[in-house]
Amino acid sequence: MRPFRFGVLTGAGSPDDLRSIATEAEARGYSTLALSDHLDLSGAHVARLSWLPALAYAAACTSTLRLTTMVANQDLRHPAVLAREVVSLDILAGGRVELGLGAGWNPVEYRWAGLSLDPPKQRIARLAEYVSVVRGLVEPDREDAFDFAGEHFVISAMPRVPASPQRPLPIMLGGSQPTMLALAASRADIVNILTLRETGSTDDVLAPRIRWIRDAANVAGRDPEVGMSVVLVAADADDPADAVREALPRSPFARHVAASQSVEAISKAPHVLAGSTGLIEAELRRRREVWGVSYYIIPAESMSDFQPVLDALSGA
Repeated sequence: MRPFRFGVLTGAGSPDDLRSIATEAEARGYSTLALSDHLDLSGAHVARLSWLPALAYAAACTSTLRLTTMVANQDLRHPAVLAREVVSLDILAGGRVELGLGAGWNPVEYRWAGLSLDPPKQRIARLAEYVSVVRGLVEPDREDAFDFAGEHFVISAMPRVPASPQRPLPIMLGGSQPTMLALAASRADIVNILTLRETGSTDDVLAPRIRWIRDAANVAGRDPEVGMSVVLVAADADDPADAVREALPRSPFARHVAASQSVEAISKAPHVLAGSTGLIEAELRRRREVWGVSYYIIPAESMSDFQPVLDALSGA
């Protein structure tokens, strides 16, 4: 089993906030700092700063904290451009970047930018090529030019230098449905299971998704790290439902995600960690043993509440 590790997702909208959250996360023992990628920087989707310059700033404020995005929308940047930007960030950060990539999904932002939101099948096919281009351009120990000829991208004799100091630069892909999770399992180093739109208990939601991941990973001969995003940490009461009732008023995003479900259902959802710290710790150990999930990214405002769990599980 992989050791546990934990990240923090933040929208930190000012230099002071970003520096404070990044240094606190590092001091508390979190593995990664995550920022989301949206054109809307109002905080409606967590994001309040563009992730590339914000992560560069966080890198300058820290020394060991890893830096990631949840996730970069492929349609906002050409892969050759993003590869250059990310490898530059990775060099400046001393090899601490994990690149999260996504197929894009928000129709409002596509309309704002005058972009076409293609059908899912087309976006996923484009993302597969996108990963190939990024990997090819950041590959270490290669000084020959990179060529790629696909349906969506064509790269002609582009220099690979500079390269990532990591071998390899970790790429994370996420999703909730079979095609996207199969792509993630076969091509990514980290698979992030998205469950925010799913209803049902943790095991009901995870069972098919872990099967899709394992089947694709086995075919590809890969063993990716499996992670999940958490929208609510509710550790205010021993009973999970009571803990959720106490915690929901403090989290507008969690209330939005849970708007159509009962408190009891929310308390059993895979993207909610509720109950006593001992109960949460036991549940995460169980998930790793049964489903192989070892990496969690929690909201920054939950760092203090989650600390006893992190202390018990980090490196375990």
